[in-house]
Amino acid sequence: MHIEEEIPERSRIITSDDVFDYMLNVRNINEGIDARRDEVFKAYLDAKYAQFQMKSLQHYDRLKQINNARRKTQSKFVRENLMDNIREFANGENAFKYFLEKIEENGLYILDEPENSLLPKRQLELVNFIEDAARYLGCQFIISTHSPSPFLLAMRG
Repeated sequence: MHIEEEIPERSRIITSDDVFDYMLNVRNINEGIDARRDEVFKAYLDAKYAQFQMKSLQHYDRLKQINNARRKTQSKFVRENLMDNIREFANGENAFKYFLEKIEENGLYILDEPENSLLPKRQLELVNFIEDAARYLGCQFIISTHSPSPFLLAMRG
């Protein structure tokens, strides 16, 4: 194969599996945060109601934790000690968001079935985004689809 020009740095292949993995990762991260939230609730209650007497400087960190818990409500303590869940959208919205995050200017993108998980409205938005990225951001696209989607097939240019 002979390449006339170097492949742009921002190029990538985006498959439907990449999009599904992204959606699953968001769910898994949120499940981890939810599990950790239970631990932080328990730490708050343990600290708030602890019978504690400082006997040496080695106990100083525990004293700070107890005082911190006693000064705050449970929800404020949890918010300060745990990140918020990543906002989850519907699958189609997450899939569309993935394309918005991954496609940068001056890139070559190979898209494998980009319409998967997208409702017709989102397919139209993706088509418009791809057309705009090609026109204004200097992107090039190679798109593979098995779908007879009129949206992708009707794409200009």
